[in-house]
Amino acid sequence: LTRLPRTVFFEFEANEHKSSCVKARKLVSKITDYLQAHEIKMVVLNGYADVARILIIRWAKKHGVHVLLRGDSNIHGQEKVTGIRRLFKGLVLRWVSRQISGLMPMGRCGQAFFDHWMGAHNLPSFLCPYEPDYKYIRACAGQQSANLIQKYQLDLDRKRLMFCGRLIDIKNVDLIIEAFKRIAAQRPQWDLVIAGSGELEDKLKKMVSTELASRIKFVGFLQFDQTAACYAACHALVHPPSYEPWALVINEAVAAGLPIISTDVVGAANELIEPDVNGLLIKPNDVDALTDAKLKITEGDTATRMGQEAAHVLNRWQEKADPVMGIVNAAAKFA
Repeated sequence: LTRLPRTVFFEFEANEHKSSCVKARKLVSKITDYLQAHEIKMVVLNGYADVARILIIRWAKKHGVHVLLRGDSNIHGQEKVTGIRRLFKGLVLRWVSRQISGLMPMGRCGQAFFDHWMGAHNLPSFLCPYEPDYKYIRACAGQQSANLIQKYQLDLDRKRLMFCGRLIDIKNVDLIIEAFKRIAAQRPQWDLVIAGSGELEDKLKKMVSTELASRIKFVGFLQFDQTAACYAACHALVHPPSYEPWALVINEAVAAGLPIISTDVVGAANELIEPDVNGLLIKPNDVDALTDAKLKITEGDTATRMGQEAAHVLNRWQEKADPVMGIVNAAAKFA
């Protein structure tokens, strides 16, 4: 990326541009002064939905600077946008489509989002998804994983389903626990590890009976190195939110060689889970479907077999969706 000609990437902290229009204009003035001073020809802009970004898009169009719009939104969940909000969103995005030079969706669900809201357009697209540090995740299978197993007293002879994320309503951790309770007797060699913290932690812990207290472990919030070690200590990831634009945890788990159960409204799941190859996709908010998926992935050597396919699935994804090459290709066209 350091070799790209006259290209700049912008991301803002929320408090810097959403507090007031006056502050947004001051911020944009500094940014556009920089763009002019350095003769920038292309801007990769993360998002559009605030005053600062809209002003940058308008300025860039007027001054012949190409804007590539990057975002993690996906088509799922858009039915909840109704009434005047839906009308306004459509108007804004159709206006944006006439000002910018191209799109940088994360994947197919992101492309469908732009196509849905922007209507007929001929904007070129360059895939530019989120990515974690894949090499670091793969390197955590050794001593760090052993330390985590010892710290949380995980049994080396048992297998573990894992959830990793905030303990909030949309993540459906209650359904994960309920589905595990349903399969516990049929899968006596499997446990459940819940990594994360949030407002529902106490409520979720109360769902666990005394009989299952030793098999459902809450390990709290983990830093990235600990999270990577936890992947290595577990045998499958369960991630069934009601909706999630991307979900980097999917990338991380695939890199760690875990098979995955996720819902089909998650952006990353649609790209990095090949059903019945390295995981399972289910409909959201369906505890019966989640229970069936858990039974399937924990049957015999299914989790091991699916986990062995994870690296191949990730390689196929990276071949077509390298974010660096997405930006390089866009720069070659516009900058």
